[in-house]
Amino acid sequence: MNENIILIGNAEELKQLKTEGNYQLTADIDLDGVAWEPVDFAGMLDGNGKCISNFRIVGGERLGFFGILEENAVIRNLTLKNFSVTTDEKTVAAGGL
Repeated sequence: MNENIILIGNAEELKQLKTEGNYQLTADIDLDGVAWEPVDFAGMLDGNGKCISNFRIVGGERLGFFGILEENAVIRNLTLKNFSVTTDEKTVAAGGL
């Protein structure tokens, strides 16, 4: 396994997701309705076949689990389920990812 991969196994670790870096989920993560702050992302996230569920995103310019995925970003093997996105007049783009 690559030593540069940061393992994420719970909601607190997921909140530490930064703009860059290599991440891998080690468990399904239930955010239990937590308001998620989208991250502009340029790294790699391997969902490892796991699921992130039950989060909500409210307002903002770009809404999704990630605010912006940079050209070199890689997201793979990840499922998002049971999430909500609520837009406002400032929103220009919205979606799950």
